Amino acid sequence: MIRALAALALMAAVPGDRSGLVGRYRLSQMEMGGALELRGDGEFRYELDYGAVSEAATGRWRPAPGGVFLFSRPMPRALLEQIERSDAGFHDQWLARDGRDLLLDRWDARMRFRPSDD
Repeated sequence: MIRALAALALMAAVPGDRSGLVGRYRLSQMEMGGALELRGDGEFRYELDYGAVSEAATGRWRPAPGGVFLFSRPMPRALLEQIERSDAGFHDQWLARDGRDLLLDRWDARMRFRPSDD
């Protein structure tokens, strides 16, 4: 019985476990605003406004020890024009985990996405 419980605990902690990361995150720093949603099915949505930069992305994410990787799909040009954003174009974009927050180093800045309360 104890071995079975220990095995279940180890399985829950494997790098492929998304449960502790799924949710909505907000970025609210000086001159920055953004949002990141990590869904349980492995999909993500991202938006950022930082100075003259306005970008968005959708795609897949995967957990890794200490954080997550984002892999975006090209967004349709018509949609980008409608939402007035450029395509972030993530390929293996690393976000480090700091407690419950996710840190993104991009555009010469460190961005802290905090879990949203909604």
